[in-house]
Amino acid sequence: MKANFRMFKGLKPYLRWVLLGGTIFFLAKALKDNWQEVLGIELGKSGWGYMTIALLVTLLAHIWSGWVWSWILRFLDQPVDSMWCVGVYLKTNIAKYLPGNVWHFYGRVRTATAAGVPLTVGTLSLLMELLLMAAAALSIAAIGSPLLNRGLTGVSMVAMILMAVHPWVLSAIRLV
Repeated sequence: MKANFRMFKGLKPYLRWVLLGGTIFFLAKALKDNWQEVLGIELGKSGWGYMTIALLVTLLAHIWSGWVWSWILRFLDQPVDSMWCVGVYLKTNIAKYLPGNVWHFYGRVRTATAAGVPLTVGTLSLLMELLLMAAAALSIAAIGSPLLNRGLTGVSMVAMILMAVHPWVLSAIRLV
């Protein structure tokens, strides 16, 4: 059993290159299959303006998410710097676009544990972040819902999520 583990440990440095090569292959294939459509896109002045606004809004949203992640870690009694959390969030978020869509979570937990955050706390912080994002998305959906019934369902779902991540509930879980 230990011999098999040693074999995989020796392959670990090459795994990163295999993943990078696979990602580049899939990106190149997608570009090859769709290059005519990409070239057919024409942007006028207003299109470039909208793209700039969209880029800025997206960047601000990711900065905000990194900041919220720092608040979550501080709530979990981890002395982290907000700017460090924002930087880690922005760097690891690029990995979201790799096949599998989990590498940004892995990178965040790995970086947090390297900085001294326990693995359980790092993982819990990501779970709380996801639940808060779901609550925010449901809040926006509930506010924009044209039907009152859908709005009340959305509000009740938001309330349940917010109660699940409330400090009283999390403190009770920590005591168990």
